[in-house]
Amino acid sequence: MTSIALVVPADVDAVRSGGNLYDLRLAEALRRADDDVTLCRVEGSWPAVDSAAERRLAAALERLRTEDGHRVVIIDGLVGAACPGVITASVAAGMDLRLLIHLPLGLEPGLEAETARRRNALEEASVRAATSVIATSNWAAAELCRRHGLQQVAVAPPGVEPAPLADGSTPPRLLQVGALTPGKNQLALVSALAGVADEPWTACLVGSLTRDPLYVQQVQRAIGEADLGARILLTGELTGTALADQWQAADLSVLPSSVETYGMVVTESLAHGIPVIVSSGTGAEDTLGHDQRGQRPGFAVAPGEPAGLRRVLAQWLRDPTTRSAARRAAENRRAGLTGWDQTARDVAAAVQQKAAR
Repeated sequence: MTSIALVVPADVDAVRSGGNLYDLRLAEALRRADDDVTLCRVEGSWPAVDSAAERRLAAALERLRTEDGHRVVIIDGLVGAACPGVITASVAAGMDLRLLIHLPLGLEPGLEAETARRRNALEEASVRAATSVIATSNWAAAELCRRHGLQQVAVAPPGVEPAPLADGSTPPRLLQVGALTPGKNQLALVSALAGVADEPWTACLVGSLTRDPLYVQQVQRAIGEADLGARILLTGELTGTALADQWQAADLSVLPSSVETYGMVVTESLAHGIPVIVSSGTGAEDTLGHDQRGQRPGFAVAPGEPAGLRRVLAQWLRDPTTRSAARRAAENRRAGLTGWDQTARDVAAAVQQKAAR
């Protein structure tokens, strides 16, 4: 049994994000593997830290070191990557501290150039001070090595829960799952759908409407201007049966994000046998992958190009052969997906590898 403390944002249970879901699923999978896992929640506007947040993080790590006696501490990069002073002091005090990076801090969509530069510099100091670094995708690991001159970053991709094959809908239903924010780029999908309004389809945008209210207004305005209010539904955040029903009704999943290190929605889609449109050059394209026959279970489109997305949607809507080939490849790709127990094994291997060295 390994004693692990997983240091996470205080809102890990309340805010539905890919990073938070990863942390919670990882903790569950590690416990199933008989590891002793403690979730240590730390308050702060991560990664926009202030001195008070740094003090809370330092106090939490000191308590783990002196009171709880955890052998390994894994700290979510959103919490720790912008706090190199805390990381350096904790490792110097004898902590075995691993940074778990979901998204390099400087790549957060919408950052001003100076903020991105400053966060990148803080992250570089933090990853160099930590005992080791774990990334949640091969894409993120390569980006961290490129940005910070690291020689080795372990990788522990997210798992996915098994799911029934989607039934689909008539007319075809398009689905985008993710908070309505500029980074998820719902405006690109609305613009592309406006260009294929003569085809039969409906679309559903599932995700929080409170993260960026101004962006939500832009999306709503674009839908209204394209006269698509009766065909594009904004549901807000869904969980449980309500979300499962949306997956069951979907025929095509769309993730036109400007940046994705992995794209957990991609494997969720494939678990239902639903093909996916992703942004090329992002981690989501790696996640989409290919089936056993070398066929891509969906499409990759350059981010920020609604015209390219519109062309792919038009082909998929108008050509039954394209639709059936993408669906067949998605069902084939479904068989090769791995669960969260594999993620836990990847993390355990990363921890043991460093310990052995």
